[in-house]
Amino acid sequence: FAINMPRRWRSSGCAPSVTQTGPSSRNHCDQSNWFGFDAIAREKPNIVLVAQVGGHNAESASRVAHKLLGVGVQRVIFTGPTPHWTADLPLVIVRRLWDTPRRTFIGVDAKNLADDVALKREFSLRGLEYVSLIDYFCNDQGCLTYLGDDRTTGLTTWDYGHLTAPASAAVSKDLLVPTILAKRAIVSEK
Repeated sequence: FAINMPRRWRSSGCAPSVTQTGPSSRNHCDQSNWFGFDAIAREKPNIVLVAQVGGHNAESASRVAHKLLGVGVQRVIFTGPTPHWTADLPLVIVRRLWDTPRRTFIGVDAKNLADDVALKREFSLRGLEYVSLIDYFCNDQGCLTYLGDDRTTGLTTWDYGHLTAPASAAVSKDLLVPTILAKRAIVSEK
């Protein structure tokens, strides 16, 4: 929810929450979530995209979606985690994959992949819209280490799981925009 926030209130690593009833000068996560929800409630965007690096939870997401829909948001889309590496991807490549394959399971956090499978099921059971970033980056041959033709500028993550600019642009263009527009087209036909 950290949209257009003053720099002193920004807080990465905060899980999305809608339980705050007012601003907080003591807890940056509470402040960030209150500020974001307040802005969403005022602006009433059609779609809210909720993303976080970890700690995904269908029960918590259900509370977030319910509250957002209650203030007039039409769709709430949750993204799952990115593929996580057991060490920073550039280190995995230098130490174990000098002849960098485009896809591999070497150095991929298997628990992260299993968590995504469970999250897809749990979110579906609750009727929540879930977009799997792992399905985008990984298949039965492994997870993408780089995009394009250049193995150095096309790396998918710069650490254990934060996407690089090229990977963020690719997933936005290839997955998120089509997800948003496909549902919108169906809704607008009615």
